Amino acid sequence: MGAVAVVSALGCATKSSMMPAPLAVRLSGADPFALVPPEQRSTTVRVYYATNRAPASPGSNGARYGATLTDEIRLGTATVRLAPQAWDWDRLTSETLAGARPEQSVTGVEELGTLGFATDRNPVASLSADGLPGRAEARFTGTIRSALEACNHRDIFVYVPGINQTFEVGLRRMAEFSHYLDRDGVFLAYAWPAHAHPFAYDADRRHAIASVDGFVRFIRLLEDETEADRIHIITSSAGAPLVSGLLIAMHERQPGAPAPGQTRIGQVIYAASDQDIVAFREMLLNGADEVPEHITIYSSSVDLGLVLTRHFGSGDKTIGRLPANLSDPTASVLRSHSARVTVVDATVAVHYAGRGDMWAHRYWYLNPWVSSDLLAVLRHGLAPDERGLVAGHEGALWCFPPDYPDRLRAEMAACPLAGQAQAAR
Repeated sequence: MGAVAVVSALGCATKSSMMPAPLAVRLSGADPFALVPPEQRSTTVRVYYATNRAPASPGSNGARYGATLTDEIRLGTATVRLAPQAWDWDRLTSETLAGARPEQSVTGVEELGTLGFATDRNPVASLSADGLPGRAEARFTGTIRSALEACNHRDIFVYVPGINQTFEVGLRRMAEFSHYLDRDGVFLAYAWPAHAHPFAYDADRRHAIASVDGFVRFIRLLEDETEADRIHIITSSAGAPLVSGLLIAMHERQPGAPAPGQTRIGQVIYAASDQDIVAFREMLLNGADEVPEHITIYSSSVDLGLVLTRHFGSGDKTIGRLPANLSDPTASVLRSHSARVTVVDATVAVHYAGRGDMWAHRYWYLNPWVSSDLLAVLRHGLAPDERGLVAGHEGALWCFPPDYPDRLRAEMAACPLAGQAQAAR
């Protein structure tokens, strides 16, 4: 396969279609969007971003930020349109529930300021968009606080993308998640400087590792200044080092299980992640899983995207393909940490409900079974057996059974997700 075909297959494209409606949304009743406030029933979504990408050079096909690593973290907001301009809210909801995947696009980006690091190269630590020192954090976090005040769930959802991604990809992903989570919460993409090319794997791994300190500082800013109840974090592919680095840093700052209110890190999701198994196992043994409420890993033995990226990298085995590489030591650690860590084997879901792409790497949001489970974790924190999953691998992993739709329907009837959301109001 040529390089152009590989780039397209792994997801680098200037245009993007919405993810399919998650299964739970389709099963939830006559109007699964009944909880969306009237003022937010629109085909556009506001999302937030933080990025340590440098601004793109002139003539970069309209891109706002490129793939150059910087010492600053640029903060801002963006508007994402989920459907053609001619569509209204009713058509967006009816068409997506019927299986349509309209094209989405980023229609506006507003940079609010720069959160910097005082270095020899960058003596000014922070600048607002109007050039005044020290105002970037206040303007950005003030905007988030205002948004949270209008939410029923005062939660922030942070997405850390993987390699082969443009700046806009994370914005579109968070817009989709916002739509299927009732526009309830603040949705944010942390766009570290990955290249829009899968063969830049080694450079992107270096950029990811170099971005850890900035990501830690940014999450601490959200904890300290936004009054969010919880900060949920989702990462995919090679974004994993940033999230693992955060958990390690926060645990080192406060060893042992955090006291109530000491940390507000909620659900942490590793989806199709390029995270070395041995390093992750050591992280658990050192207690970093005590930082968040819970860690959920989505893994598949048929994820060929991770096979490809590791071919160009170190060749280490990753948690994104745990079912195919589950050793006795790893299984033992997962069982002993099962109260805080859940591994979901998505292999059966991929077989029955779709690969997502030819490499079966983007299944975690393109497969409606898996996306349904992931969003249930983020919104409700339900246990695996409450989400229609079954135990497997002698308790080390949880699996999608072939009759998952029937099991999910039964679980929703016994404890309706929509009912829980309504009660939260």
